[in-house]
Amino acid sequence: MEPIFKFFLALIKYDLFDVPLSESDMLPLSEENLEQLYHLAAKHDLAHLAGDALYKNKLLPKDSSAAEKFQKAQITALYRYTRMEHERARIYQVLESARIPFVPLKGLVIRSLYPQPYLRTSCDLDILIHREDLSQATALLESHLNYTSEELSDLHDISLFSPGGIHLELHYSLDSPYDFLNVTLAKVWDYCTPVSEGSSEHRQSPEFFMLYQVTHMVSHFLDGGCGIRPLADLALLQRRFSYDESALIALCASCGSAVFYGQAKHLANVWFGEETHNQTTQEMERFILGGGVYGSKKNNMEIRQQKHKSNAGYILSRIFMPYQQLKHQYPILKKHKWLFPFISVRRWFNLLIPNRRKRALGELSASAEHFENAQTAISQLLTDLELP
Repeated sequence: MEPIFKFFLALIKYDLFDVPLSESDMLPLSEENLEQLYHLAAKHDLAHLAGDALYKNKLLPKDSSAAEKFQKAQITALYRYTRMEHERARIYQVLESARIPFVPLKGLVIRSLYPQPYLRTSCDLDILIHREDLSQATALLESHLNYTSEELSDLHDISLFSPGGIHLELHYSLDSPYDFLNVTLAKVWDYCTPVSEGSSEHRQSPEFFMLYQVTHMVSHFLDGGCGIRPLADLALLQRRFSYDESALIALCASCGSAVFYGQAKHLANVWFGEETHNQTTQEMERFILGGGVYGSKKNNMEIRQQKHKSNAGYILSRIFMPYQQLKHQYPILKKHKWLFPFISVRRWFNLLIPNRRKRALGELSASAEHFENAQTAISQLLTDLELP
């Protein structure tokens, strides 16, 4: 484990779990080391957490440009949380007044487990409603709170934006781009109950809430990496969230994610506990650290190349994208499959746009370069995780 990464994990453990910093974790706090630490933390949207731990331990030197970056990250995280919390309350009020059942997702729930809720940052607010309530909820948010909405751009949510730029993802399903996960995710409302009698706000059962964290992590992992934060969330959930482990494993098994959950939990306890690596968690660490908070094109390419068993097969899949993949980019295909050939042609014409053509040529060049070296490792990792 690289010294910078080891020190970074020690800072996160201090801030989230009150684990004191040890001499073996420490690094000389030179400007160069602080800059490397900031770059790593910012890549995973955790610079505010690292900065908080550095500040509490009086490790931020004065007159340091890197120290200023950490302090700015803390201020930005608090500001972002304050604005989102204000919008959350307004959105809840609108949905409650209209008696529209809704379920807070992801960070809206997990942040209560953090030492301070602002330490769990997120880029948007995620709320689930029934598909049949989507038009009414959107209209109310537009008329009462002046939100603006985009056309349906995904298979599971609509994006709305407050006048101040807060992004709300209003989910009408939990569908993943990976169909094997949706067998169980489609049953989400069977596992939801009101928070109190007569309330429109619902919560998932503890086990289903955990399942959604796992499957969301799987989706991001298969897209190129899930970042460090979901593992920190998982470590917190293990320690501070009450759930039935055997029931969770059964839910994960029902949608092919039980092995991934076991290894992700192991990795979380390597990073934030006392467990040691096995071969699979070492490869997961390599893959995740190479991807950043939203994964990377390189990781995504390696995954897709492995699926097609050859670089030529991968390139053909990018040119002639199959229906199962294209429907997630163009949800209209789910209702009108007959449009598939026309949308495929539209994608090809998009390549005439200079920037898109440049990106496509760059991807083709990179795919040939990475294929030979990447396939053995990524193939073994997916096999070990039992992911298709």
